[in-house]
Amino acid sequence: MPSFLQFGSIPFIYYPMAYFAILLGGWWSLGGILFVVVTQVAVDNLTPVDKRLYHTDAPGYLNLLVYLHIPLGMLLLYLLVWQATPGDMLTTGALLSDLFGTWVMARHTNLDQFGLISCALLCGFIMSSNTIAAHELMHRLSNRMELFFAQILLAMNLDTQSAISHVYSHHANVGTDQDAATARRGETVYGFILRSTIGQYRESIEIESKRLHKLGKPVFSLHNKVISGFLLILLLVLVIYLLSDGYGVWVFFFSGLFSKFMFESVNYIQHYGLIRVPGTRVEPRHSWDCMSRAGTKTFYALARHSHHHARASLPYWELAPADKQQVLYLKYGYLGEMLIALIPPLWFTHTSPQLLEWDANLACPEEAELAREANRKSGLHALAAGAA
Repeated sequence: MPSFLQFGSIPFIYYPMAYFAILLGGWWSLGGILFVVVTQVAVDNLTPVDKRLYHTDAPGYLNLLVYLHIPLGMLLLYLLVWQATPGDMLTTGALLSDLFGTWVMARHTNLDQFGLISCALLCGFIMSSNTIAAHELMHRLSNRMELFFAQILLAMNLDTQSAISHVYSHHANVGTDQDAATARRGETVYGFILRSTIGQYRESIEIESKRLHKLGKPVFSLHNKVISGFLLILLLVLVIYLLSDGYGVWVFFFSGLFSKFMFESVNYIQHYGLIRVPGTRVEPRHSWDCMSRAGTKTFYALARHSHHHARASLPYWELAPADKQQVLYLKYGYLGEMLIALIPPLWFTHTSPQLLEWDANLACPEEAELAREANRKSGLHALAAGAA
């Protein structure tokens, strides 16, 4: 099999698995999450790192993979809403029973609250990848249609504002206190997700207000991308409400919030503790990079994050891994590092020596001074001792 086909693991393996796991419900859905985690962590840690360049491999196909997330995500969300709705919404169960057997309606009829919550968790877990697909599209600023498709993907995850805060704030302010999406030293992933989410909305509102004032257009109008994005989410909620007589709305929100949790966990590990002097050039050292195989192939080269910040407009298949002498590396892969981050003491023990190494060998003198202050404020003994 050509190696570039491995970029299709989400649309061709994980989404189909999720469809059947949601139809089965309950522990099967939780098992679907476990399947993804185990396969990703195993590939990342039991196979050689991925240093290959992909810019010559079938760009049309690689671009199509991103767009497949729209119909695939819509179908997964539809199945979740169907499971939440009593009876047989739009005779979906009858159709599926004809295709796969009577067990489909039997599982649907007997699905309890635990089973439904499990389905919503799996849906949110898989659809967090839609934000990665949207991330690819939101940087194509010259193509309004692709930006609209990015908004559709983000609406399914309740996070349309991120196309504003990510492109216009995060990329400009990464590594500084002005960036809500850069995790501070000593900050837990849970505290970060709350602070970052609130901060990103504030950034988006401020960015749109300034843009519209400059254009002489009213802030409280459909010209405001924060408002139009919010209305897109409301439209999706309305469709779900009408389809399911209201039963599917809460699972949609539950799924979307879990997707947001997953992607903010990605944000957390990508820049945790790294520091940049405001106004200076963004360098490879201001992102944690990763050469793990699954992190590269499954997440559309998002793991090659240093190059992305250097050339944000590049399509994912043209991103290259950073020089290992110039960056800190996430050696256990994305999902492996995210699991570690869920246990803050373990995360701080894991990352503190690396941050001190960054301070000593990678930071410029001004960054090193800011890092010493951040170490003192972190509340972490290992960092504070290194700052002394």
